[in-house]
Amino acid sequence: MTFKKSDLLLANIEILDFDSLAAESYGKIRADLEKAGTPIGPLDMMIAGHAQSLGYTVVTNNTKEFDRVKSLKVEN
Repeated sequence: MTFKKSDLLLANIEILDFDSLAAESYGKIRADLEKAGTPIGPLDMMIAGHAQSLGYTVVTNNTKEFDRVKSLKVEN
């Protein structure tokens, strides 16, 4: 059996569960952005909620979207 490059990469990455804290954070982010009239993509909101619930920084080339989320740490 041969490993693909993606298998080697994933073998070194911890996959974190999207738990109830992440879901709660997602819901607050979604409500806040919709209320402000500045929504971002639904998957981006899930990423933001997950990162925020864990106290993590989102590293992205799409800082324009994620900067709309207050108190989310974002880095390019």
